Amino acid sequence: MDQSEIKKLTSHIINLPALPSVAAKLFTLVDDSQSSAEQIAKLISSDQAITAKVLRVANSSYYSFTKEIKSVRLAVALLGLDTVMNICLSVSLYRNMSSIDANDTFDMMAFWEHSLSVAIIAKMLAEKFRVNNPEDFFTIAILHDIGKLIIHEYFTDEFRQIYKIITLKKCTSKEAEERVLKTNHAKIGGWLCQNWNFPERISYCVETHHNIEPAGDTSFKKAAAVIHLADFFANITGKNYPFVEHD
Repeated sequence: MDQSEIKKLTSHIINLPALPSVAAKLFTLVDDSQSSAEQIAKLISSDQAITAKVLRVANSSYYSFTKEIKSVRLAVALLGLDTVMNICLSVSLYRNMSSIDANDTFDMMAFWEHSLSVAIIAKMLAEKFRVNNPEDFFTIAILHDIGKLIIHEYFTDEFRQIYKIITLKKCTSKEAEERVLKTNHAKIGGWLCQNWNFPERISYCVETHHNIEPAGDTSFKKAAAVIHLADFFANITGKNYPFVEHD
């Protein structure tokens, strides 16, 4: 399949509404020093699922606040913008992948566990290596494999072929994807993040997370290296590709 065809398809994906309409706007507000807590709370409140999750997390035993948190604005202030942004991303991804059947070859739980593992490791590495804005790395890592979900949802036949190749050839998902699609999930994810108007560093890191020495803006290369290393460490202890093994 021609790469331009895939790029064209990803630019017209409309079945992931919460990411472009809420998360992207949230990124914009957070990056704008003139934005207020009231504006951020109002944006979150526009999505009932995200609002419910934010309030649920704020009232969880993990935080143990003395009083029940009923206000989104107060929840945002107490949880912090990084946590809120990650809640927004997680709700968006789960909402749109809820159609995945339990008998599907794609293991959504394994996918999510891998994404979280990479996110935790990436943030830790960013802090250790003193990379600018280490809090961003959790968000980047949550999105780093979004291309795999796109392949599953929009390239069903090709997804089955990729699964067979990985099973028979014992190769990586990236290698199998390039044999079938002439591209890979990292590039598809990068294109998608660009079309969602995410910050350039996020798109760059998602697209290059399998490339040790990516080309392009040198100011982003260290960030991309952190994601690549975090993904490597996470894959050492888990599945490289979240497939369910059926008898």
